[in-house]
Amino acid sequence: MKRFLLTLLMVLLLPLSLEAATYTLTWQDTSSGNNQETSFRLERRTGASGTFSEIGFVGADIQTYVDSTAQNNTLYCYRVKARNAVGDSGYSNVACAPVPAAITNLAVTSAFVLTWTDTSNIEEQTKIERKSGSGNYTQIVVVGSNVVTYTDASAVVGTQYCYRVRASNSVGDGAYSNEACLTPAGPNVPSNLTIQ
Repeated sequence: MKRFLLTLLMVLLLPLSLEAATYTLTWQDTSSGNNQETSFRLERRTGASGTFSEIGFVGADIQTYVDSTAQNNTLYCYRVKARNAVGDSGYSNVACAPVPAAITNLAVTSAFVLTWTDTSNIEEQTKIERKSGSGNYTQIVVVGSNVVTYTDASAVVGTQYCYRVRASNSVGDGAYSNEACLTPAGPNVPSNLTIQ
């Protein structure tokens, strides 16, 4: 049983449609001689789980396929198998794309309430990171998909904090959001000083 390593490249077709995406799949042909393939069969599923369906095929020795039927902001997973007169090989590894889009408009209030804009519908979770002063970022919590607010109950009043967030799915982590910082305010200026 031959196995294939499938890699995936993404190219956006912005001039054609803001909704269209093109994925170029490549793999390594490991058959030769008596077990030479006659074709490669490409399968795709939508989402992290579900049923694969054949979307196309290419001839022997071709190691690239372009899927131009994909839509932006939709998670797709692909696999490939070889075929000859004897039958089919096993499937390659599964390659998925894309990672979620970057979260935007991160803000934090004086009560340590974070809000942001969810720009993706393919995230499975959102990772929230915080740093204190000039320290390093550390992840403080993971919230579910489509969550757009979080209250940092572990924050200490009077400490400077900065936050960043990113969406994540089974493919990987999206880019970080903007950084939002909260600088503790000093006490109010006294007023009405008098001498008696």
